[in-house]
Amino acid sequence: MKKRLQKSSLFFIGILISLITLAQTTPRSLTFQTIPTGAYGKGSSIAALFTPSGSYPLNNTTFNLYLSDPDGNFNSTASNTAIGSAQTHYITFINGLIPTNAAVSNTYKLKITAVDGSGSVLATTISSFSITIQNTNGTNGDATNQKFTTPVDISPFIDYTINNTLGLYGRCVASADDIYVRNNTTSSVTLSVKNEFDNTSIAAYNNDAFATQNQNIVITSNQRLKLSGSPQKIHYRFFQTITDANQSNTISTKAYFFINNDLTAPFSALLSVVCYESGNPGIFTFKTDIDPTKAGSVYFNYPGNIYTAKWDDNSANYVTTIQDIIDKSGLLTHPYSQSSCGKTVTASNGTFYNSFGPSMTVAAPSNCTQTQEAITPIQIFPKPKISFTGPTKGCLGASLTFTNTSIVSPQGSKTVAGCTTPNILFYWFVDNVQAAISTNFTTSSLPLGNHTIQLAPYTGGTTLSCTPSPFETTVCIEAPPPVDAARFALIDVDNIRNLDTTICPANNPFLVVNKSTTLTSGTFCSLLDYNWKLTGPAGFTQITSTVKASSPNFTIPSLIIKGNYTLTLTVSNPCGTSNAFTRIITVLEQPAITTPPANKTICEGNNTTFTGVATGSNLTYKWQVLSTANGATYTDVNNTGVYSGATTASLTITGATFSMNGYKYKLIISGSCTPDVSSEALLTVNPIPTVDAISNQAVCAGSTVTAIAIT
Repeated sequence: MKKRLQKSSLFFIGILISLITLAQTTPRSLTFQTIPTGAYGKGSSIAALFTPSGSYPLNNTTFNLYLSDPDGNFNSTASNTAIGSAQTHYITFINGLIPTNAAVSNTYKLKITAVDGSGSVLATTISSFSITIQNTNGTNGDATNQKFTTPVDISPFIDYTINNTLGLYGRCVASADDIYVRNNTTSSVTLSVKNEFDNTSIAAYNNDAFATQNQNIVITSNQRLKLSGSPQKIHYRFFQTITDANQSNTISTKAYFFINNDLTAPFSALLSVVCYESGNPGIFTFKTDIDPTKAGSVYFNYPGNIYTAKWDDNSANYVTTIQDIIDKSGLLTHPYSQSSCGKTVTASNGTFYNSFGPSMTVAAPSNCTQTQEAITPIQIFPKPKISFTGPTKGCLGASLTFTNTSIVSPQGSKTVAGCTTPNILFYWFVDNVQAAISTNFTTSSLPLGNHTIQLAPYTGGTTLSCTPSPFETTVCIEAPPPVDAARFALIDVDNIRNLDTTICPANNPFLVVNKSTTLTSGTFCSLLDYNWKLTGPAGFTQITSTVKASSPNFTIPSLIIKGNYTLTLTVSNPCGTSNAFTRIITVLEQPAITTPPANKTICEGNNTTFTGVATGSNLTYKWQVLSTANGATYTDVNNTGVYSGATTASLTITGATFSMNGYKYKLIISGSCTPDVSSEALLTVNPIPTVDAISNQAVCAGSTVTAIAIT
């Protein structure tokens, strides 16, 4: 095995990203090339030529050749049974065999299908041309090996067979030496040679004298013929035709490759040092020279070669094909997430310490033992992680501490065994201005607002294999809310009263509007808290509520218990709390008659008093009377005539007249809230008794006296 140490090339990482971005997978397709259309005979071999495009799975692809029904369709079982196949990821011909029971027709079609190991179709194509099969017999080559011709050498004799299954011939080491072709049959064979790279920009390949001089040459029965000219170091396709005049010029065709490619391994590494982070592997990239305009690039290796990338980190090898490499723009990548410290790579040009030895090997799919291996020592180190912890907010004048949590891992060189941890310093910056050289950082001098805190390493002349990135974060410095920030207005948004207020019990809930100055001005790092508290008399459960600026107001609930309630608002943040803004809400007592006036019965001309007992705030009294003259309507009592105390809790009647008999009275009390009305009180006035004049009467003893009437 030949080993070759490639020198690592350092490119900007942006080039790698651009190349990977531009990489595109070539779609798979199959395209027939022109072949003789016949006439073929029963049992004739037939070589179908085609061009494959795209990448086909390595060791998992079979190209199958099918012959249609005589009408050119593929409907029968026979037409879907392969007449030839090649199990490989790259081929441009399939040697098939015309069935011996094929019917005569000139409208046969050919079909080629590529399938993977599960039978899934990767690509398929049907010939646009038709072939003719006549009722004659064809040939499949010599009886022993079913071959027409084979390439050989005569001094000394060499059989160039390198893969009999695929029909591959060639040299394990490319050479410009003469090539002889031996006819293995009893018939004459017509041979044409094609340079498989004649569609590139390499002039020597497009105008290959070896190919042009060896077109339609005839090799007679059992003849060994030297081909004209010297072969290029590429691969050729030999196309052979036997025409049997005894079988009405029935033709039979076969094809094979003659491989004379150099086995090149122009691989290099984009980076000689790869850095990784926790959870973010470092990406190593093999760069392959796939330039189709330059002889000696991997592009001109035999396309059926097998490429194996070994990563030297106990991970699985990556085995692939040239088309896959081309689809990846020549870049094969591998993630590394372990350090190369302590690893050793031994190569032909020396020993390399603290390194992995990824390699790329190229081998032909043949019995040749030659391979090419490119070994590229690289160093894999964990990237130093610069980081710190600390507050993201702070109060003006308060001390803030930022704790360095950076991790600096060992690194080493390729020339000295072992790794050491670099000794580095740490620079702290505040708003891009250096503030300290220390492990940790404490400050209390930051002004209000946002500030960038950055930590950067300083190596002091030490070269770090992996350069860390500075770490930064933003800290916001704020002040406490102004002491007089808290304000609110009672009742509604249009009422800007900041005075105490009174309400009646069982009020409808109403809004208290937050008028704090911080709602419309000031900059704070934290969302301000607006702290509401409502306290009240005995029996009332205190209400507290902390809200944000998005919903800063407070709703007074329905209050039942009379007395003074205190509503308080403060504004706070982590740096402090404003003074409390406080207002009193007094719930008045509802007017209520606790003892209504009682009915009264007096004699005419006497005095009496109706009295009611009531509770409530700011009470006023009013008496009304329902007299017979008023019908069903009560009228207010005035302090005239017999009445006094008409606006007090006691109504006095002095010298009631008999005409007031049956009068009804009620007491109406009013205050700051809804009035209350007493029940009716009835006045009964009895008349004063009268006696008529009595005349003298003379009566005898024992006689009846006339009654005396008193009224």
